[in-house]
Amino acid sequence: MKNNDASSTRSHLGYIDVYPQRELWQKVSDDFNGSLRIKHDASNAIEILELSIPYKSLIIKLSLSDTRPLKFEISFNSSRDFGLVVSREDSLDKLLKKFGKREIEIGFGEFDNQYFIQSNNSSLALSLLTNTVAQEMLNHNIASLSISINQKSCKGEYICCAGRVVSNKEDLADLIKLHQLIIDRLEELCLLN
Repeated sequence: MKNNDASSTRSHLGYIDVYPQRELWQKVSDDFNGSLRIKHDASNAIEILELSIPYKSLIIKLSLSDTRPLKFEISFNSSRDFGLVVSREDSLDKLLKKFGKREIEIGFGEFDNQYFIQSNNSSLALSLLTNTVAQEMLNHNIASLSISINQKSCKGEYICCAGRVVSNKEDLADLIKLHQLIIDRLEELCLLN
């Protein structure tokens, strides 16, 4: 049966109204001592939710808009040479693997079958991607995660794209806790200055 609801049509066109998420994001902001900003694009048609969560000496930035998925960003200082990209495996990745393209595997079958991992330091990548981190990425259907460090400027950037909309407080809180765990791992691995 076809649903003619306007919001249903909009979501099929890549548009999902984030206005109903405001209250949820405010509650999570309060729980994590964060700061919520609500912005709009120049035409005032697209709403953007931005949440900043302090953790240790860093800020975990979350953003979600009517047209873009949930994104986590963390900027940090680091003098280490490290790069990591973890992304959902697509059919091209699977084909390239059959022809010998190398990837890092963590030894957790379900994760290794769904994600393609590339890094300039496989031992650091394996140490960062613990079974707990991998299981949480699977649980929350994380689309991609990347870490890049510019040694000249000693600046690092972490970006993670999650699902389109997180509809309950527990799932959003779990995602924030996953990123806190990743910060802990980065610190343990001496990737943070």
